[in-house]
Amino acid sequence: MAFDSPGSTSNPFTVGFAASIALFPIFCLAGAVLPWILQHWPFAKWMFLLPLLDIAVLAFFVFGLEHFHGGSFGGGRR
Repeated sequence: MAFDSPGSTSNPFTVGFAASIALFPIFCLAGAVLPWILQHWPFAKWMFLLPLLDIAVLAFFVFGLEHFHGGSFGGGRR
């Protein structure tokens, strides 16, 4: 539904918003599996935070949509 309004496919914030939502399950799976696979590496224990990284990116795109486009997926004000 994010791509229903005219001009939404050319809006980078809308595309990033949709991509971050679509990639969330992959980040969750990677955050669960990678620490177990790479358990001998010192930074592996922090890989469980990968889903939070995706949520932070999603928040960035929501903020960008709200701030630069007035909350409109299609462009709105600039």
